[in-house]
Amino acid sequence: MENFFFLFILAAFAIIGLVLVAWQTAKKRAVSEPANSPRPAAAASSPGQGIPLFIQYAETNGEVNSRRIDGLKVKEVQSEGTRRPRLLLFGWCHQRRARIEFAVARIESLTDPRTGEVYDKKSAIAGYLRLVALENTATPEDRQAEGYREIERAKRDRKLILAPVNATIEWQFSHGKGATQSARVWITAIAIGPDGRAYALFVESIGGGSAERPYFIKPLGSGHREVLTIEGEDENHEGEAIATWAEQWLRKTE
Repeated sequence: MENFFFLFILAAFAIIGLVLVAWQTAKKRAVSEPANSPRPAAAASSPGQGIPLFIQYAETNGEVNSRRIDGLKVKEVQSEGTRRPRLLLFGWCHQRRARIEFAVARIESLTDPRTGEVYDKKSAIAGYLRLVALENTATPEDRQAEGYREIERAKRDRKLILAPVNATIEWQFSHGKGATQSARVWITAIAIGPDGRAYALFVESIGGGSAERPYFIKPLGSGHREVLTIEGEDENHEGEAIATWAEQWLRKTE
């Protein structure tokens, strides 16, 4: 009986010791990692967030590697001892399976898989990233340059509708500039991107005698006519529903 009581006391002291060790460990962790400290990089974001991009990136050893990333944020960072701030791209790297920062100056080329557009000039890469980042920091020059590229893409991706569609559209210059306007038009062609989505309508004014011109669905650049709503033969459409409606019309005439 005395032996049993002695073993019981030893076991109780052992359990108390383990509890004290665990408590001290948790206390040290709480001191070294405050409640508002950032999460590890790999847990900060995940695939599918941000803008999908393919980049050719020059590593510090001079080797150029291909990376598939989801671009999340672009930010200028002033490093100690440097005159000019560095532009950094923060994104989820699918190869590393973690969130990584990339020096934009070391990106040799960038491809947007949604549009197929390849950017290989430093100024164009930086401007495009400022446009598409979740926190938009684009300059008017960035928007204007992208506007020219969107026009050229639309001409490249233009698909003719065999039977022009009679519709009424409400439109505004891109990014909410100017008053909303309405026009009766013939839709003669639709621009379809590599992702299979419609992003621009080519129209001619009914009775106006104007040349065919593109009207964009949610353009990234500036200087465009942006379609806000469209009234076809069946019903009104707006936003993403305009693209779906245009794709359906194109399929009907193929």
